[in-house]
Amino acid sequence: MNATKPVLLAIDTALQGCSVAVTDSKQILYNKVYQETEISNAVLIGRYTQEAISWCQEQGYQIAAIATTDGPGSYTGLRIGAALAKGLAFGRSIPLIAVSTLQLLLTGLPSFAGETIALLDAGHGNAYQQTFDAEGAPRDKAIFVTISSEWHAPTESRIVYVGSLPVKGPAIAPPTAETLATVARNYWQEERYVDTAYWEPNYVKPYKAVVGQNKVLERLKLSKQA
Repeated sequence: MNATKPVLLAIDTALQGCSVAVTDSKQILYNKVYQETEISNAVLIGRYTQEAISWCQEQGYQIAAIATTDGPGSYTGLRIGAALAKGLAFGRSIPLIAVSTLQLLLTGLPSFAGETIALLDAGHGNAYQQTFDAEGAPRDKAIFVTISSEWHAPTESRIVYVGSLPVKGPAIAPPTAETLATVARNYWQEERYVDTAYWEPNYVKPYKAVVGQNKVLERLKLSKQA
């Protein structure tokens, strides 16, 4: 029996699709991924999380920490993941772990002596960018950049990216909760937690809400002007 064996529950909704994973101090025990776009993260992630919690209960595992993606990524996806992760951490009185999406891009890569520049496609020729040293530690903060003819990386640096970007380097699959759990496992063992009450995802750039037009009212206005 695993009645007192602690595990970490990882929840990821930062990019396309959503996923959950469970890990102990050594290996991934449970993993479920949905990477299509027809169904919203908000619809599936609650169900996936409940299934993972039920599995832990059936197997006799105790969820001792929650991990989620810190960003950058989809604004809506990050909000959904943050709200769910914080609610579970508060409700169970357990710590919360947040891991940078860009740091997750380094997981599983071969060792490299120099710097690695991680890029995450933000659409319309833009990207989120962060530089990491040979040990995988961040050298700077994540920034929002435009990938144009003027953008360049140091010749000695390695570039990895997710999405469709006109850069030289390996394109890698988007990270999932399994990737998150693998990295968060070390945070858990080192007790590198965030303040559950005050933590918010790192959106990198401000979110700009667009107010939709009421087409019916617009037509009425136009008809009155005619």
